[in-house]
Amino acid sequence: MIGWIYWNPSRWLFTLPIVDIPIPIYGLLFASGFFLGYYIFSSLIKKLLKIFPEYSETDILSYEALRLELKSTTDNKFQLLQTLNEKLLSDPYQKRLEWDQKLTGIVLSLKKKIYFIADKALLYMVVATVVGARLGHFLFYENPAEYLQDPLEILKIWEGGLASHGAAIGIILAMVLLSQKMKKIFPQLNWIKLLDFVSIPAALGGCFIRVGNFFNQEILGRPTQMFWGVVFGSPMGATKGIIPRHPVQLYEAGFYLLTFIILWTVAKKKQFFLSNGKIFSLFLILVFSFRFLIEFFKEHQSMLLSSQPFINMGQYLSIPLIIAGFILFKTKKPLGNQPY
Repeated sequence: MIGWIYWNPSRWLFTLPIVDIPIPIYGLLFASGFFLGYYIFSSLIKKLLKIFPEYSETDILSYEALRLELKSTTDNKFQLLQTLNEKLLSDPYQKRLEWDQKLTGIVLSLKKKIYFIADKALLYMVVATVVGARLGHFLFYENPAEYLQDPLEILKIWEGGLASHGAAIGIILAMVLLSQKMKKIFPQLNWIKLLDFVSIPAALGGCFIRVGNFFNQEILGRPTQMFWGVVFGSPMGATKGIIPRHPVQLYEAGFYLLTFIILWTVAKKKQFFLSNGKIFSLFLILVFSFRFLIEFFKEHQSMLLSSQPFINMGQYLSIPLIIAGFILFKTKKPLGNQPY
């Protein structure tokens, strides 16, 4: 007899005392992805700043104090900035660290600049992921009429119901917006380089989210007789009863973890690190090609397509992202001093 795995854990990790608010496992995994992603992104920003450590105009907190420190007679901000950067020429990164120490309170140090950029990126990423993924689920997979009857249901992200394609679109738009703020702060950090950097932690975050889906018993696989089939005790949206299914959530989680390892390894190679869009294009190709294939093992999810479509909504949405990945990968544009 085949010993399938029976899976029916609690969806809740614990309940906060006094306020009596339950904390879902999905929510903890979702937040953990952002927490780890923040430090991964910060390390990438630090690496880029080592290559381009020059002061930007927003790094100067007080031009008058800088003029006095440099013993300069000019009040021209551009000339003061140019004079300061000329002092970094012999060993840019090390000299930048030394001048950060000398000019404490006058300039924004590299360390503070890293966390300033990472804080901004985290804010944009959280909003873009939640709003994009939730709206994507609402538009691509659900019947909008049901949400119009109870609009507050849209806000219940802890119950699941997040579309990765919607998140991808939201993140792309968010990084384009963030890049506009980065023009004066860190000119080399254009929108495509931001996408290169966020795609690495995004792959790891995708792994955590799929494990969360497994605990939520959602995004179900099709029935299987294979020995690794999982019998979900309380499946969400199941239409064929409690039967062994492909654990597609774990298939995806494993592949996204592998994608993270690949992208992290590739980012260590200078030609990839300094090429605009190469890491992001690999992310699009790997993630959404796999997503197209794994959909054949999933139950139908979208209410907007027929119950037995030739290809499903997830596959339709993956195709343009795969194509965009290949086009971007073929585009050769190394990172320079004037990326805009």
